[in-house]
This record gives sequence, C-alpha cells and structure tokens, in this order.
Amino acid sequence: MSLPIPSPDPAGVRRRRTLVLSLVAGVVVIALIVIAAVIWTSRDADAEPGAAAVTATIDGTPAGVEPAEPTDEQAAALADLGAPGYLALHPFTVDAASVTTLSGELVLELTLPAEVPPGAFVTFARYAPEIDAWEPVATTLATDAVTATTRAMVQGGSASGGGGGGIRSASLSAPTAAGGLWTAVIGGIDSAVRGVEGALSDAGAAVASIADGVGDWWADASADWSADFALGSQWVMRASRELYGTAADVPECAPDAEGAVPWITDTVISDNNMIAGLGIEGGNAAVLLCAGPDPADPALLQVRAAANRAYGFSVVFPAGLEPLTAGMDALDISTSALIDAGYAVIASGGDLLVNPGRFILPTQTYSVTVDEAAVRASQAQTGTARVIEYALPTFPQALLSGVLGVALAELDPEDFFGGALGVFFLARDCDFAQWEAGTPWPELLGAVSTCLETLDSDALQKAAAEVARGAASGEGVVDGLAGEVAEEVAEAASGEAADRAAAFVSGGAEKARKVIAKLGWLTWFSISQTATDYIADAGTEEISDLPAWFVNATLAAEPTARWEDVEGTWCGITYPSCTPIVLGTTVTEWGTSTITFEAELGECFAGIGVDDPGSGANIVYCPAGAPTPAEVPGAEPGMPPTDDDVGFDRVFIYQGYGTAAWFREEDVAAVRG
Repeated sequence: MSLPIPSPDPAGVRRRRTLVLSLVAGVVVIALIVIAAVIWTSRDADAEPGAAAVTATIDGTPAGVEPAEPTDEQAAALADLGAPGYLALHPFTVDAASVTTLSGELVLELTLPAEVPPGAFVTFARYAPEIDAWEPVATTLATDAVTATTRAMVQGGSASGGGGGGIRSASLSAPTAAGGLWTAVIGGIDSAVRGVEGALSDAGAAVASIADGVGDWWADASADWSADFALGSQWVMRASRELYGTAADVPECAPDAEGAVPWITDTVISDNNMIAGLGIEGGNAAVLLCAGPDPADPALLQVRAAANRAYGFSVVFPAGLEPLTAGMDALDISTSALIDAGYAVIASGGDLLVNPGRFILPTQTYSVTVDEAAVRASQAQTGTARVIEYALPTFPQALLSGVLGVALAELDPEDFFGGALGVFFLARDCDFAQWEAGTPWPELLGAVSTCLETLDSDALQKAAAEVARGAASGEGVVDGLAGEVAEEVAEAASGEAADRAAAFVSGGAEKARKVIAKLGWLTWFSISQTATDYIADAGTEEISDLPAWFVNATLAAEPTARWEDVEGTWCGITYPSCTPIVLGTTVTEWGTSTITFEAELGECFAGIGVDDPGSGANIVYCPAGAPTPAEVPGAEPGMPPTDDDVGFDRVFIYQGYGTAAWFREEDVAAVRG
C-alpha cells in the first residue's frame, strides 16, 4: 500500500509555472524570469521607441535591404516553424548589387524598439529552397537586449531574392548567396511574445495575426499593408497552437493493496501534490509517481514516473539494483534501440549529460519493473529502503532534455532518430557546462544560437550509418537491463532498429538537413519554456539535501524456507526406502518425471509430480517447526500421517489416505531416536 509523504506547509510555495521572488538567508534572489506578464522597456526612458530597423553590410560596406514577397511555399513554411506562437518579420533580401563585391562577410542587424525580455528569443533565419524550409542562423543579442546580429560568409551568386543557391554544403554555417531570402523570428513563452508584439505595435509597426485555417494567409495578412513601407514595420504574429512540455498525466499503477506484491509490506512515494516546495495542489509535483504490482506478473514491483515539467529528470537506481525492464513508455523497443545505440556512438565512452535510457523526458512516463532478489540485494548493500529516485537535473541537463523531449513529441519516429543524434552532437560539441540558471539572457541566447551552428548533415549521416550497422547486431541497444531480458530485447529490436536507421541514411544529406532545420526551431522554442520552468523550480526551494522524488519499499521478512528447499534425498521410517526429489523435468528409466510448485499451504509448500508415462502425486514440503496442513490426508481418516514429526523437515507424497512422512536422509537417525 502507498503511504504519501505528508505535504509541508504550502505557504510561500509557488503554484505551477507561477514565477516568484524567493528569500534565501535574507537576500532577495530574483529568478531569471520574474513576471508572468512580460513588459518591454524602452531603450531610452525619455524617448519614444522607434520603428524596428534592419541594416546590412558586406565586408563593412553598407548594402541595401529590400522587402520581398514570399511565394506560397515560402509563406507556408514561415507559418509552420513550431506550435508555440511567434513573430516573423516580413521576408527581405540583401541588395548585393549595391556594393562592389559579392563576396565577404555579410552582417545583418535588427534593431528593436525595446529590450527583448527574458523568456523570448530572437534569431535571423534564411530560406533554403533545397529543403523548402527556413533555417535559423547564428544570432547574437547585444547586452542591451535591443540589437540582434548575424554574420554569414557570402560568395558570388545570384543577387535576386528567394535564392540561397550558393550553399555549398548542408551545414547551417555554410556560405550563402548574398541575395537569399531572409527574415527574423521572435518566439518564446506566450507572455513574452505578446509583450514583444505590443512593443512593436506601440512603435508604429503593423502586426498582422495569422492562425490555422485562414486560407491564403499571407495575402490576407498583408492586404492592409502599404506597398511602400520601411522594412521592420511589417510583422506577422503566428498564433500559438500549443505549448511544449506543459503538463503530464498522473501515471496509473495496479492497486498497491497490502500483500499485492508479496515481498513488500509498504511502499513510500514522494507526494504527487507537493514535495520540497516544488508544486502545490493535486498532480502538480515536478515528478508524478505511482507504484504497485506489475500487471503482467504480480511477483514484480512496477514503478511509473511522469516528468511534469518542460525539462526531464535523471533516473537513479541505488547501488546493486539492476531493473528487469526500464524505459519511457513512448519509445517502442526498436526506437529505444536506435536512441541507445546513437548515444553510444556519439558519446564514445563520454557523458552527454542526458542518456534517454536513464532519463525521463518532459511530460513522458518512465516505467520500471524490479524483482525481489534484486531489491533485497541492493538494500543489503546500501542499508536503505530506496528503490528508485529522480534527481533534479543541472541547468544544462534541463536544456538538453527539453529539446530531446520536444523532438520526441514533434518528430515522427524516423526523424526523431535523427533529431536525437543532433541533440547528442550538441551535448558533445558545445560547452554546456558554462551555462547556468543565472547566465544573462542575451548571453544564453547567443550561446544556444552558436551551438546550433555546429550541427552538420554530413556528421549526422555518418553517425546514423554507424548506428545502423550497430543496431543490426543488437550491440549496445539495451545497456543496463538484466541479462536474459536484455538478450530478448536485443533480438526483438535489432532488425526493426536497423531498418529505421537505414531508412534515415537513405534520405541522404537532404533528409539530415531537414531534420537539423526542424531541430533548430524546436530547440529555440523549448529552451525558452525549459529555462522558465527550471529557474522557477530551482530558485524556489533548496533541495540539495534529499532527492525530491523517490520510491522506498519496506520488505517483508525474508522467508526461512522456500519451495526450492524440497530438493534432496528423502527417506521413510515405517517404510524404510529413500527417493530423490529433483525439481523440473528429469529423465527416468521409464520416461520423464516433472515436479512443479503449486501453492503455499500455511507455512508449507505444495507441488505436484507427474510421470510420463504413468500417473502423478501430490508433494507437500514442510520445514521444521511448520504444522502439517489439514489438506494433507493422514494414514486413515481422522488420523495424522504416519511417522509425522514437526521437529524435522519432512515431505508428504500422496494420492489419498495412507500418507506417511519422509525425512531428509541426514535426519533419519535423529528421527528414529
């Protein structure tokens, strides 16, 4: 039965996703995001905000920028960057003909009428006709949070709009033609984006709202725009369809009634309402838990946990505890095989911070089954009742798990494989350790943007090909599971996993580049929500002294005898002959003999022996001191079995009345007295 930890006094504890100021040792600690409704502040408190402006230079020489009418395909792609809401600048081109050279460093600057608030991101993006998608590019936000800048090497090529044809490779950092189609995108948590929208409107910009089902939305959105307008004064607001990683369902387990798992007397789980100040009211804890008997085998304990945040949590088993099964419910065997193999390939023995095999991703449920022997061995080793715990991640872990979780939710299984590889590359190639919850927002945005530029389709394809080879052999796809289970999973997973990896590889650089572009946008949207969630949690309560989310199990006293003890040689007293008892099936001179366990009878154990050919008999084993069950017939009706003596281990083999006790061969002399 489950016994929740009592909830502490909820005073001063935040409600889910309400952002707070907390007092620690008398010092005000301000979370990175401190208000739910974001308000932009003007660059100059005494001046009216100006219109947003875009400028361009090539090797230091000013170049013109011109609004460009997008095609239907380009407009459709711009309306589908992600599910959360965002603002997009009217697409534009750089007038490379206005400078003497078409090659060099292109610098684009977007100057906004007010600061970009924490919780919002800004990035330039260019249209890639090869994949019919907009790709975010490395963008820095100045410390004043007003000016966003991107730098790209440009080379000779068409100076006309809608291009990008100078791209030589599928890396986001590759050179591009100066005349490619560009835009700027501002997204993030809904309140922050709405604040940006209001600031742009106050500065005189026209912001047209678009949503699903509006038909020819670009024409509708731009119908009232002037044909002669300054770039920066025309924006579209993409309505939010949903937020990423908003909440998880409370997991369900089989009823944890007393005796449901025969070797456990109590399970203690951290409260789903609140623990250590993180969450209040029903179902608002950061990790939601349940425990009970495994529906497929009540002799096993099942624990299920759901990550109720926009970031994930490490799954930590105590020393010596090897689970029978463990993993996220949303990942089938072959997908798990691919992700585990991909992690192993890219990590090359290192730590990539977020290993999906031992991590709950945002809003996902992670299920574990453990058996009695493993739990008893672990508790004997550790001296604690812990079965499992879920640790608050570090800030870098939170960011990476948020991206991986959104990729799982938004990409199809084949693309999720590629997306997961991309996240592992980010973890390997970027210095995530330098980022912390207190990192200034512009600095964090610049680091994320630069990190995304390291993604390369060739490296992604190479890793995918190696994973395809490894998945075919089943190597490394089920690390951390008990031996027999691991072998079964590997056999079932290897074929389908290899096929999925091969399908991704067959898509070539174009497939990889599409996944990288999509992953870039998913990263931007998830980072904003993840940082908001994490900072509100980490800044609310000091929880380093204990795991905030855990399951403990109090074990029943280990039995002094068990059915397996029946094996050995047993001898009679009145009928002085001996017979061996061997469990399972054995070959005899007449055929085969099979002995199996049936049930417990009080403190004794009942089984059945079947001979083939031939008949069978009941077998009851009673350890010394255990009273003989009433179900065992005696020598005659109303009489006990012949020679019965509760002071010794004994066995009763019978088909009906006339039963006698048999004793261990080494005890016969003592029984005779």
